[in-house]
Amino acid sequence: MELIPFVRPPLELRWADGDLAGLVVVIRRMSIGEYRLPCLNTNVVRLTARAVGGDPDAERELTAVTDLVADALVEWNLPNPVTPEGVCALDPVLLDEIIRQWVNRTIGVPDPLGTPSSAGAPFPEETIPMEVPSESPSKL
Repeated sequence: MELIPFVRPPLELRWADGDLAGLVVVIRRMSIGEYRLPCLNTNVVRLTARAVGGDPDAERELTAVTDLVADALVEWNLPNPVTPEGVCALDPVLLDEIIRQWVNRTIGVPDPLGTPSSAGAPFPEETIPMEVPSESPSKL
């Protein structure tokens, strides 16, 4: 019996609101080795600024990031081709967002996140007693 290789389907990243509403990126799943690459944990905006400023290490890292993303892309609904040149033509903020969503989906952060967290919501002040408690009578 010949086994058919199992390949997980690619991820479909969709943006429903904000400036990127309607963007769809289909990208293959990231390997553990790729996930561990330091270049994927770098802010692309800052990395681009360093590369433009003449930092050769940043230039190498930026090339590694754009090559990695281009290699992983299956398709997207952007006018750019799905090539390293097409990825390089993106603005750094957009590329950073695509990478962030790719990483989040790879490690299992569901999309969308579902019920929003109450983290950061102010605590209702009226439930906190503001008076100093009276001294309780001592028992004799």
